Amino acid sequence: MPEVEKKLIEDNNQSPWRHLINSMKLAVTIDIEDWYHIPSVTGSPFSRFKDVDEFFNQWRGCYDYLTEPTKRVLEMLDELNIRATFFVVADVVEHYPGLVEQIAERGHEIACHGRHHACKIHPKKARMVCYVA
Repeated sequence: MPEVEKKLIEDNNQSPWRHLINSMKLAVTIDIEDWYHIPSVTGSPFSRFKDVDEFFNQWRGCYDYLTEPTKRVLEMLDELNIRATFFVVADVVEHYPGLVEQIAERGHEIACHGRHHACKIHPKKARMVCYVA
């Protein structure tokens, strides 16, 4: 565990406010998405890639910047005994097998953050051209 995290835990355990801190309710939400979900990369009329599948086909399976950071977040939440709601972009389930299951197995709630994080703003009209719930 990094020293900063250890210090935060030690400070919390030694705080005269510990009883108050430990009795407080905390709502934590975490978005599971990645940089390829931004409109200039995928999911909009002006994207570099037509969609997330095309992005992953071109990267040929060598891309994974979600698994390790998500595992580190899960470890921190476990150490602090915090449960969170993870808002997951649906295509993450397909492209990161087992990741969502690991989140759920640790007692966290899974929520949908959309199918592909598509942006439906037409770049020339600057208005929504369609909406899919």
